[in-house]
Amino acid sequence: MILEEQISNKQIMENLRHCPSFDRCNKNICPLDLEMELRHGGAICKWMREAEERFAFNTMITFGGKTMPDELLIYVPKENIKYLNSPSKNRANELLNEDVYLPKIAPDECKSGVE
Repeated sequence: MILEEQISNKQIMENLRHCPSFDRCNKNICPLDLEMELRHGGAICKWMREAEERFAFNTMITFGGKTMPDELLIYVPKENIKYLNSPSKNRANELLNEDVYLPKIAPDECKSGVE
């Protein structure tokens, strides 16, 4: 039996810090988290929210649903892509289908997105 590679807190934090919102973010569910499947409940990252329209101050405002930039998307572990919002998930799949090398997305046999 092969033991699964252990992910250190340092690796998790290094990957999370790629997000420009990291220092001011209070969301506990993040697609950059190398152990996201261990997190439960609470607020989710804006890149995981589908578009939602709300009427406020006589104006229709759209929240969420934006596409994660490629320079951030490359740090999302493959196993977390399915949790992204539709536009981000579609972009990640386009990059994978076009055989564009995503250097920080983990190979299928690895758990970590950090090399």
